[in-house]
Amino acid sequence: MRLGIRRRVFLVSLALIVTVGLSGGLVLEGVIRRHLEDRIERSLEQLARSGAEALAVAPSGTFPDGADALADRLGGASEARITIIAEDGRVLGDSRRSGPALRVMDNHRDRPEIAAALSSSRGSATRHSATLGTDMMYVAVPYETGDGRGVIRAAVPLAEVDSAIAGIHMILVAVALLAVALAVTVSWLASYMLSRTLRELVSHARAMAKGERPPPSSDQELGRLAGSFREMAVELDATVAALASERDRLETILEGMSDGVLALDGDRRITLVNRAAVVLLGLTDAPTGKPLRDVV
Repeated sequence: MRLGIRRRVFLVSLALIVTVGLSGGLVLEGVIRRHLEDRIERSLEQLARSGAEALAVAPSGTFPDGADALADRLGGASEARITIIAEDGRVLGDSRRSGPALRVMDNHRDRPEIAAALSSSRGSATRHSATLGTDMMYVAVPYETGDGRGVIRAAVPLAEVDSAIAGIHMILVAVALLAVALAVTVSWLASYMLSRTLRELVSHARAMAKGERPPPSSDQELGRLAGSFREMAVELDATVAALASERDRLETILEGMSDGVLALDGDRRITLVNRAAVVLLGLTDAPTGKPLRDVV
């Protein structure tokens, strides 16, 4: 099925808008996600370092029995999960676990953020938490007290990032619907103006085919095109008139000759013959188009 010019313009505009919209949406989503995750990571690092400073000034003897109470206070003040871990990987305190649940927690020494914090000044990771059943971002920094050294870790769920991305998706859907409506309007206007120009051009061509002068055009570009058509028509008329004059002159010369004249093409067919040749060959009319062997 052949599509009309209006449908083609509309489909091209719609495809362009959808492609640009999807590409821009994906890029925007990635930029915003990275921005939010960087901001959350910086906040967690500040929180963990504040906790490390608090542990540094904690009275001697606070560890290990008082570590869980301190983690609970830090977590309650920040709404983040605070975990205090000894250098050997044992969990001393956790703001989301206490009592028997705290004592059965796995050793954390092999966790990426813990290992990085023990070997340097900072460690971070993003993964799914089996304890809380959600994706979490972790930032850990080392601490040192009179009772030993270890790592304090701050963590928050990434639900804030997912919620922001969901909001962006809603905005992109609304923008896409608006873009489609705009595409319909723009493509309709463009196709209407283009089809009107083409109809006017066809009208000019038909007028020229009838030997009439094309009417003036309201479109500047179309007016110049119509002028070019008029100049071409004048040159074509002059060329045809010159060829007709040469033809009449040649016929007059040939008919005035007493000798018979035949002109042949590449297939030895007669293309031109004068009256003297017709009489000489004893023919009743000019054998134009016939093979020479059938005539002579």
